[in-house]
Amino acid sequence: MKDRELLMDRELQLKMLQRSGKFGSSFGSSKLFDFNIETKFLPQIRMICSNKTRASILYLLIKSFDTSHSMQVEELSFRLGVSQRVVIYHLEKLKEWRIVEVKKSQKYGDKSRRSIWGLDLNNTNWVIRCYNNIVKHFFDERELEQLTTKNKSFRENGKSLD
Repeated sequence: MKDRELLMDRELQLKMLQRSGKFGSSFGSSKLFDFNIETKFLPQIRMICSNKTRASILYLLIKSFDTSHSMQVEELSFRLGVSQRVVIYHLEKLKEWRIVEVKKSQKYGDKSRRSIWGLDLNNTNWVIRCYNNIVKHFFDERELEQLTTKNKSFRENGKSLD
């Protein structure tokens, strides 16, 4: 029964994403673009979706309605319980596959640092297809929730990892 409720919850969330102005209102002109992306990356979908870190990142970004489906690298790192370097590596891979994009960069000295990443809202069909594939074949919603709350007890108790 819980699995059915989770599936219904996921379907409702995806419909809300598609209907909201923040995610997926561009089904007209980008439909061909989405099709081209899917044609190019569909053979790699198993590699994209089977990795627990990438699946968790996508899950967190989809769930972050209040920040327009974007998060800071530091927050992603903390929520997943992995280093920022690992998170950035997987964000770069997701960017190659046109699932996420850099939303904000900050200057640190002579270097530009990508500080906020979010879902690539120009490719909503592709993003949704990847997420559906993750949930259907690799990780259910419960597993994704567990993977993304590794440091939840620290946040709730007001403790830091330092």
